[in-house]
Amino acid sequence: MSDPTVAQLAGALKRSSEEMLELLRSAGLPHKADDDVVFQEQKAQLLAFVQQDREKRKADTEAEATPRTKITIGRRRDTKVSTLRAGKGGRGSAVTVQTRRRAKVVVRTAPQPAPQPAPAALTPAQASAEQPATEAGAQP
Repeated sequence: MSDPTVAQLAGALKRSSEEMLELLRSAGLPHKADDDVVFQEQKAQLLAFVQQDREKRKADTEAEATPRTKITIGRRRDTKVSTLRAGKGGRGSAVTVQTRRRAKVVVRTAPQPAPQPAPAALTPAQASAEQPATEAGAQP
């Protein structure tokens, strides 16, 4: 099979020719017109570029994503209920009843502690004023 042109490749990927040319240029390929041929090696290079771009975008969106604050929990409980039938000698049958319950839980994160201010350096006057008070308290 012959190699497609830019216009044919754009049609196969359901894109406009202008978008395809822009994508080829951003991948570093030398295509300038719709009738330029795209070879297999160039298609492989374009595919590698698109995959790297997707991974980069995905990493960027994950970094910007906010953590989930609500989680939905679904619980299911099966119980068997036995029934008695009159007229059949008291034989009963068991019926399984399924109960479903959904609950939303709010995820709480630990509050970030406020940064402690750095202790201020004592001036010599404050240091001498503080020293006799501690010495006086230490003596009986």
